[in-house]
Amino acid sequence: MHRRRFSRKWAIATFLVLLVAGSTIAYRSLPCQPEFRFDNYGEMFDKNAEIEVSGLLARKFARGTPIRDVQHFLESAGAKCSVPVKRPEFVYCTYDQRAAGLRGIFILVEWKILVWREDQDYVSKIEVHRYLTGP
Repeated sequence: MHRRRFSRKWAIATFLVLLVAGSTIAYRSLPCQPEFRFDNYGEMFDKNAEIEVSGLLARKFARGTPIRDVQHFLESAGAKCSVPVKRPEFVYCTYDQRAAGLRGIFILVEWKILVWREDQDYVSKIEVHRYLTGP
């Protein structure tokens, strides 16, 4: 009888340890940062938005990072990227969004991102520009 009670306690303890370990592994596999979206910067002034996005991209993609990583990241956020025929030394990415609120009827927010190349396949530097255009 005593032996049976010990095995139940052992089974419960083992189950709890596995449950906690599984939860920890599942939690660590979740992305630590929220998904990047250009729309998150819609309410900011142009320079502030440029500084924020420039800082984020600089932290995430240091010099020497493969260009395809930056291009994939920006395209997954909705940007369109291409290599200009006459200027192959950078990848040119654009993203257009309507301004927030009533301004959105008339004003378009344009993001222009230049990813400068180093050795054709690696990041040299990243420039971010944001403009408001409209009538």
